[in-house]
Amino acid sequence: MRPFLLVAVAVLVFSLPNLGGAGNSEDCKDADDAEIRIAACTAEIQSGKLRGKDLANAYDNRGIGYYERGEYQRAIQDYDEALRQDPNSVEAYNDRGNAYDELGEYLKAIEDYDQAIRLQPTYALPYDNRGVTYARLGDLHRAIQDHDQAIRLAPSYANAYKNRGSAYAGLGNHRRAILDFNNAIEINPNDATSHLDRGIAYSVLGEQRRAIRDFDQAIRLDPSLATAFGSRGIAFSQLGEYHLAIQNFDQALRINPKDFRAYINRGRAYKFLNEFDRAVEDFDEAIRLDPDNARAYHHRGIAYAGLGDFRSAIDDLDEAIRLAPGNALVYNTRGMSYSRLGEAERAVQDWERAIQSGGVAWATRWQQYLMQKGHYTGAIDGVYGPGTKRALLACARDPNC
Repeated sequence: MRPFLLVAVAVLVFSLPNLGGAGNSEDCKDADDAEIRIAACTAEIQSGKLRGKDLANAYDNRGIGYYERGEYQRAIQDYDEALRQDPNSVEAYNDRGNAYDELGEYLKAIEDYDQAIRLQPTYALPYDNRGVTYARLGDLHRAIQDHDQAIRLAPSYANAYKNRGSAYAGLGNHRRAILDFNNAIEINPNDATSHLDRGIAYSVLGEQRRAIRDFDQAIRLDPSLATAFGSRGIAFSQLGEYHLAIQNFDQALRINPKDFRAYINRGRAYKFLNEFDRAVEDFDEAIRLDPDNARAYHHRGIAYAGLGDFRSAIDDLDEAIRLAPGNALVYNTRGMSYSRLGEAERAVQDWERAIQSGGVAWATRWQQYLMQKGHYTGAIDGVYGPGTKRALLACARDPNC
């Protein structure tokens, strides 16, 4: 089973309306610190000197400050007021769309981006942001169309290439995604997430060394980027370099102790090193953080089996099947546990379920394995029949199979 791979993250971008003057107005428009921006914009709003578009811009900029602080409803209140002051504010529609997107109100976000585009069809940002929202809705083809248009309007806009690359990656077209990440990096070589996203694409394609080089660069640019450490850990795991993988998962968890995926991936690395007790501890924590994670139960079940605790293994595999039915590998693993407990018929039932779920590929794999163990002499044809079933039962009764 391929290990969990982190998904490339799309980026929403704000408009930045202009305010005249200096002092508070400059901080209201340009301050990187959200608190400074909010205070400056509040002072501008309360000064009584602004009217119309200038007042709308102050509300919009303060809304950006609240957005950056994660207060999306307060941001929307300011964008609403900006639009009352200036009903044709493209910036306020674009930025309110961003806030709705963060709240998961994707249709409202799209309505706002649509209106921004109607007001200014040559403005790239709302096309790109709408594409991000379409991607969140799973409509990746429409997302790509919007990113295409953003790039046509602003060919040097790095985020549009990065977001389009993420959409192509979501469609499984990782080679095409890499081309977009290349363009994003050429335009903005200091953007850590573009290197991260390209590294993820290389990792999915099995090019782990190239992936690691990109993760290295992402970490140099942003040492606080937990996903870069986690992704590099996955790449090292794929190369069988489990100690290096664990070091990276350790760092990812120092940065983000609530990352259940990092616990699962570190647990898998411990499992491959036969450190089953430590693996169980990591899967315990992953399940505490995400109680409905079938993958965590599956891998903890494997770790329990490694410790010889087959009953606990079966309990976990039962739960994994309840949460995500139809996974051939989980049925197969539970069958192995039943076999070790001497429950041959139940083992065969699970192996049959695995073959039913996995189809010809699983039947072929079993036939090859059973032939190696001396229990099967028939054709390797991927067809499950009486001969294969007899061989499965013989295997279940054979402690060396």
